[in-house]
Amino acid sequence: MSDPVPPRPDLSESLLPPPAVAGWRRLHPAAVAVWTSGVIGGLALPIVFFLLIGDGSGSIGFVAFAGGVALVGAAVRWSRFWYRLDERALHLRGGLLQRWERTIQLSRIQSVDVIQKLTHRAFGVVELRIEVVGGQSTEAPLVALAPDEAARLRALLMSDLAEEGEPSAPALIRMRPRDLLIAGMTGGRVAVVAAMAGWAFQLLPEGTFVVNLDRLAGADRSGLETAWLIAGALLGASVLISLVTTVVVYWGFTAHRMGDRLVITRGLLQTRRSVVPMARIQAVRIEENLIRRVFGLASVRVLTAGYGRDSGDQQQASTLVPVAVRERCREVAEAALGSDGVWDEGLRPAPTPALVRRLVIASAVGVTALALGFALPDRAQPATVPVLPMAIWFGYLSWRGLGHAVAAGHVVARSGALTRRTTVAARANVQHLILHRSPTQRPFGLASLTFAIPKATTSVIDVDRELAEDRFAELAAHMSGAAPT
Repeated sequence: MSDPVPPRPDLSESLLPPPAVAGWRRLHPAAVAVWTSGVIGGLALPIVFFLLIGDGSGSIGFVAFAGGVALVGAAVRWSRFWYRLDERALHLRGGLLQRWERTIQLSRIQSVDVIQKLTHRAFGVVELRIEVVGGQSTEAPLVALAPDEAARLRALLMSDLAEEGEPSAPALIRMRPRDLLIAGMTGGRVAVVAAMAGWAFQLLPEGTFVVNLDRLAGADRSGLETAWLIAGALLGASVLISLVTTVVVYWGFTAHRMGDRLVITRGLLQTRRSVVPMARIQAVRIEENLIRRVFGLASVRVLTAGYGRDSGDQQQASTLVPVAVRERCREVAEAALGSDGVWDEGLRPAPTPALVRRLVIASAVGVTALALGFALPDRAQPATVPVLPMAIWFGYLSWRGLGHAVAAGHVVARSGALTRRTTVAARANVQHLILHRSPTQRPFGLASLTFAIPKATTSVIDVDRELAEDRFAELAAHMSGAAPT
């Protein structure tokens, strides 16, 4: 729907230049419902809290007031929001008391994602999320557009109109329901359960948490049995939450390559279609936690410069393989990078002095903990005894996780104790290098190299000093275009 040109914050209407391609346009009126539902969803927890503990009239009044404010605010926001596209840029305006104007160059657009939540489906609209290179958040969320208008805009923004007519290429990865179950069961979100337990402890009346634990323990259970029961309940809740969130987020996940673009579709309640130009992929990262390593599984992420750290989409949108066998993940990573043979030479493991360094540090930490335990009351001593073996075990795992390789066109760095991360980046995407030797590395003749790429860094940790210096000289010469000496 087209409308007259809106008032500019600092110019009168008569001084505005005519649009180059299209007139100023408003979003679909369904944007009011989308914004209102977003506000209500953000207030879901306090609303439920008031409904549970408040009286009937007061709780209903609070909900009605919150909903009314959200609806009026969304309607005003819609009436003041405008967008226009010309040959070079996308222009947006809005604001009531504090008016704003934003211009996004088309050449800086990194990706345009198509989103459809439940609210969008109810009104038959979609959302376009436009990410730009170097952005800290979603730069232009066009939250409600008619599907044909969204397709036209997306084609103009990304110049990929011909893509829709191309025959579907074989998928790089396609997640079946059983694959999603494996992904959920091997990627438990214990932190989510801990956060929920913390919220429950804060919201429940004082003493309720302790009383319920005593009731759970019962008169016929020992303290150890109660501890195991609570641990099992937390573990089960963690697996259940992980399964549900994995299925909802990655349902119907497919990733395939169409020409010079990577197309990813996924989602159950919120469907998403992301298109990422292959040339803008900065690096690929293969991640393996302890559970997945036992079964030879891993996940793959692509690192691009388009998703800001505050956009809320970076983790999910960058997932290329939620879970698959390690060999398949490597194949998909090579396809995403557009280069074969990255893994042919294998990774160079960390030297033995790196293990010795870690064991020395672990022993120092463990002995210090034991000393503190003996200095504290007797009941604190048992808690400090496991520190030494755990620190040694962690140091050994972190040493086993180290490895690197420098190929003709790529650098590969692997690290991590509990979650092993292998990052593969093209040499051309390395922005700068750092060679450093810490006080604990120098006695063992070790050094580290850090590679900075857009939106991420990776490090080759604890390699022989001479080798680190040679790698640094080689890569620095490549960056400067000079021949290594």
